[in-house]
Amino acid sequence: MVDVYEYPAKIDWLGERKYRIEFFSKGSEGKPKMDVATPPEFNGHAGIYSPEDLFVASILSCYMATFISISNKMKISIEKFTCEGKGILERTEGGLMFTSVVLRPHIILRDKSEVDKALKASTLAEENCLVAKSIKTKTHLEPKVE
Repeated sequence: MVDVYEYPAKIDWLGERKYRIEFFSKGSEGKPKMDVATPPEFNGHAGIYSPEDLFVASILSCYMATFISISNKMKISIEKFTCEGKGILERTEGGLMFTSVVLRPHIILRDKSEVDKALKASTLAEENCLVAKSIKTKTHLEPKVE
């Protein structure tokens, strides 16, 4: 079993606080290049994803993938799953940083008797999401299960 994985990427400056990212990891063939920019609140551009957007999105997508994997192992019958997230960026003594990310998963179950199992899976997903474990920003989980 492989214990080390690599995710190479490259970014090119396009001028005027705009950048283009290209990905080179295994399976990235055919993935489009992604334009990113400094966000408007820092004199950047509207309508283009920012590193701040992608930071929160990476945590959300990792949490979802981890939750779905754990739910499958626990044989939880999910009808629908969505998760909203919000990154809190604050000025600290060390400068601007994300001080927290709030995750609000909304889980709808086919079998309403599995609420406790789904809440357990939600907590396990937060604890095991590799992106969240790899950052120093604290994540806060606020699940809603029906």
